[in-house]
Amino acid sequence: MCLNVAALGLLGLQNIHQMNAVKTVLGALINLVAAELQVVVLAVAGSSPVDHPTPSSQTGD
Repeated sequence: MCLNVAALGLLGLQNIHQMNAVKTVLGALINLVAAELQVVVLAVAGSSPVDHPTPSSQTGD
């Protein structure tokens, strides 16, 4: 968080409220892109990208 505010200060923003707003918007955009990427990966894979074992293939007892 501090690095984000410091970087925004280096870019010329001096108002802490503007810095916080920009930081919030950028964080939301990053999360949106990550969610969309996950949806695309799951759509292409057709299921979970992790291969979970089925109960019949598990050994026990």
